[in-house]
Amino acid sequence: MSRNNLQNSADCTRRAGLWRQFLTAMLIGSLGLAPARVVAGEDAPPATVEQQTTGHKEPEQDSAYEEMAVLTEALLLVRRHYVDELSYRDILQGAINGMLQSLDPHSYYMDKKGFTDFKADAHGRFCGVGLEIGQREGMLTVIAPIDDSPAFRAGIVAGDRILKIDNAETHGMSIPEVSDRLRGECGQAVALTLSRPGRGSFDISLVREEVVVSSVRHARMVKFPIGYLRLTKFDEQAMPAFREKIDQLIFEGMQALVIDLRSNPGGLLDVAVDIAGTFLKRGEVVVSIKGRANEGHDQKLKSSDRQPLLKLPLAILLDEGSASAAEVVAGALRDHRRAVLIGERTFGKASVQTVVPLKSESTSAIRLTTAHYYTPDGHLIHGRGITPDIRVATSAEERVRLQRRGFGAAPEVAESATDAQRKRAELADDTALQRALDVLTALLAVGEK
Repeated sequence: MSRNNLQNSADCTRRAGLWRQFLTAMLIGSLGLAPARVVAGEDAPPATVEQQTTGHKEPEQDSAYEEMAVLTEALLLVRRHYVDELSYRDILQGAINGMLQSLDPHSYYMDKKGFTDFKADAHGRFCGVGLEIGQREGMLTVIAPIDDSPAFRAGIVAGDRILKIDNAETHGMSIPEVSDRLRGECGQAVALTLSRPGRGSFDISLVREEVVVSSVRHARMVKFPIGYLRLTKFDEQAMPAFREKIDQLIFEGMQALVIDLRSNPGGLLDVAVDIAGTFLKRGEVVVSIKGRANEGHDQKLKSSDRQPLLKLPLAILLDEGSASAAEVVAGALRDHRRAVLIGERTFGKASVQTVVPLKSESTSAIRLTTAHYYTPDGHLIHGRGITPDIRVATSAEERVRLQRRGFGAAPEVAESATDAQRKRAELADDTALQRALDVLTALLAVGEK
C-alpha cells in the first residue's frame, strides 16, 4: 500500500473515531440514558418529557456506548460508500425511521410536514380522501373511513387492504408515508388498489377534498322515546357537541339512547374519558394505562362529571372499524354495566401513542408506543378488541350500503309514506340498530314495572 493510501486510511480511521465520539456523546447527552416520563393518550397532543437523572451509572451504559459506536460507524460507511450520495440528515432520518418501525406499526418519526399534519388532524380539518389506516397481520389495513369523506361515500369499509396507491405497491411503506400519499391538494385524484375478502382486488379512484370531521352526527329521536347519536371521532370538538345533543334529546323526551361507534377510529383519550364519564358515577375508573413509565403501577383515569346521567339506558353499536378511544368508551361502559354492546368485535388498537417533540428540532417529533389500555375489569384491549354482548354480523355489502346512505341518516322514502312505513324503511337494512332498539324497548318496559 502506498504512503498516500496509508495516510488516507489513517485519516479516515481517525475521522471515524472522532465522529463516533462526537455522535455518541451527542446521543447519550440528548437521551440522558434514563427513563422518560411521558403520559398521554392515543393521538394525544404533544407531550413533555421529564428526564429522570439517577446520580449513578446505569449498568447498560457501557453497552450503550458500544452499540452507538456501531451506529455511527454504519452511518459513516453509508455516507462514504453508498452508490448515491446522501446527506447526513437523510441517513440519520432513515436510521430513526427504521428504529421506530422495527418496534411496532404505530411508532414512527414525524418530520415538519408530518408534525403539522398531525396537529391539523386534532382540529378536525385536512385535505385528503378520509381514511384512517393501520396495520393488521403485516398488511396495510383500513381502520375506518371518515364519515362523509370521499372514501366513505365510495364504499371503502373497515378491513379493506390497500395494495397500491397510484400504482405504487404499499408493501414496505410506513404509515406516515402512506398518509402523505393519500393527502395532497384538493381536487386532485388518487388511484387505489384494494382487496376485500370475498371480492378480491379492485381499483378505485378518489378525488381529494377538504375533510371536515363532524364528530357528532344524526342526533335525533329514532323511535320515541329512544334517541340515536352517531359519534364519528374523539376530537377536540366532540365533548361539547356530544353533551349539547344529549341535552337536546332529553328536552325532546328521550328516555334511552343508542350511541353509534361503528367505524369510529378513535382520537383523544381525555375526550373518551369525558364522554364515558357522562354516564358513570364520579370517581369510577374509565381506563387503566400500563407501561414502563408508570414504574409498575397502573395509571387509572376516572370519571369526573358532576351531573352524570346514571339512569339513562344505553346501547352501543360497534364493528371492526371501532378502534382506540371508541374501544375505551365501550369497554368502560360495559364493565360498569351501563351499556349493552351490539354488533361485531372491534379492531383491537388500544395502545398509547405519545407524541414527543424533539428538543434538537422542535418542528419534528416522534410518535412512540408507551403503554397499553385496559378496561376497568382489567381486560387488555390491544390486539384483542372488545367483544359485544350481542353479536350482529354485517357483511361488507351491507356496510357499503349503510355508508353510502350515511350511518344513522334517515333513508329517502316517498312523501306519501306513513310514519310506520318510514320507520320500516329506515331499519330494514340496519339490523344492528334494530336490535339495539329492541333491547332498549325491553329495558324501558322492565323499568316501568
